[in-house]
Amino acid sequence: MSDLQDALALVTPYLERYGYAAVVGALLLESFGLPLPGETMLIAGAALAAEGELHLGPLLACAWAAAVAGDNLGFAIGRFGGRRLILRYGARIGITDSRLAGVEAFFHRYGG
Repeated sequence: MSDLQDALALVTPYLERYGYAAVVGALLLESFGLPLPGETMLIAGAALAAEGELHLGPLLACAWAAAVAGDNLGFAIGRFGGRRLILRYGARIGITDSRLAGVEAFFHRYGG
């Protein structure tokens, strides 16, 4: 099996069980920043739509809405929580004071 076939085989059971909600969940969380197979879920959903098991219009609308919502959620957390959240919870995910200082120095030197 190819890598694409393996990936599709991994996500298809979720699509068959949860339908559009699986696409929304995967794309929302992936757009938010988690390493999930959102695009693979969308490709598998399109394949199911081609077979008549899902409808293409609602699939595309769900995918668009989830991607926009995930992007905006990530932006809002960064915009309104930002540094305060990193200082409070960063150590739990490996962001130490020295790493944060290094990143800030990089952006100060080279800009955004």
